[in-house]
Amino acid sequence: MSTSLPLRTRPPKKRWWESRWLRRLSFLSLVLMAALLWFFMLGPGLEYRRMAAEMILSSQHRQWAWITFLSPQELQSIDDNIARPAFKNVIPDDDRNHSALDHTALDGSIEPLDPAVPVTETPAKKLIITLESISAYYGPDHYFRGKILTVPDPSVIKMVTSKNPHRGEQIHVLAEQAGAIAAVNANGFHDPEGHGNGGIPLGIIIADGKIVNTPFGGADVPDYISGLTQDGRLITGVYSANKLIKMGVMHAGGFKPQLIVNGEKMITKGDGGWGIGPRAAIAQRKDGSILFVVIEGRQVQSLGATLKDVQDLLYERGAVQAMALDGGSSAIMYVDGQTVTIPSSKGHVSRYLPNAWVVVVPEDRDYDIVVTD
Repeated sequence: MSTSLPLRTRPPKKRWWESRWLRRLSFLSLVLMAALLWFFMLGPGLEYRRMAAEMILSSQHRQWAWITFLSPQELQSIDDNIARPAFKNVIPDDDRNHSALDHTALDGSIEPLDPAVPVTETPAKKLIITLESISAYYGPDHYFRGKILTVPDPSVIKMVTSKNPHRGEQIHVLAEQAGAIAAVNANGFHDPEGHGNGGIPLGIIIADGKIVNTPFGGADVPDYISGLTQDGRLITGVYSANKLIKMGVMHAGGFKPQLIVNGEKMITKGDGGWGIGPRAAIAQRKDGSILFVVIEGRQVQSLGATLKDVQDLLYERGAVQAMALDGGSSAIMYVDGQTVTIPSSKGHVSRYLPNAWVVVVPEDRDYDIVVTD
């Protein structure tokens, strides 16, 4: 009789694909990969990638546009739209329908006065400037807040530039040097990797009727501008500095694109092609009032606005002319001794800027700043 114990045999080891939970995990992984491919290549993700490309190509970090995985042709198309947006020149003349401006509403005289005729000075009425808080929420990936400054009399608006020959100045310094009660950034500037100091402005700058800066090539080279004539009309479009002087433009700065021209919206398809981010713009209503808007961006409390958002905000408030100013980390508004918007710059402080639009009220004129929420 045998006393040996029966041999124990191990059950056959399951292959990994025979494990139920591994099969489920593999299936879910395939589904997730397919969903991600659809989302980023064909679905809503394609729009997100395009918007990301717009934001990158309109910033100082253009070299990173490749991470959107858009084709070179698509990236070039986006870049062309940013560099050379469509435009319509606003030419000042005595045709109110053409200029879309009610000349009779302006405080100053539109036609040149005859020096032989004595002028009886009348005291200027009290200037009521309004500072409006704005906000919008379109979803978790598109919401913003900002400020709109409305100045009823365009004659108190002017362009000022940095007095430092080697760099720009922060917004409060530009305002204080000009004796201004309000200021908004204006031109873009050479800003390699976001480390520019405002010392090399880009585009045309005219201050007090004198040409301060021109594009490469000189004062006869046309470029995108927004400018104010001696009689308070906001001019936007593509002009040379010399042409602007002949047109009677006293103050001008360069940036783009146009948002509203003669009462018509310029952005009728898409979001304007610059993505979501901090924005700034100048506009004019038919009664001559000047509006400045600054939208905060790249922050938890405010991701930023599209150019179309800014266009629509100004259009709803009666703007008949509107032009974008430099956005991004340079976008900032200063009113009554303090910065009233939070820039997206490092430390959330003003960058050094080459110039700014400012509000300078004569000492003998009363004014109030009305703040609304």
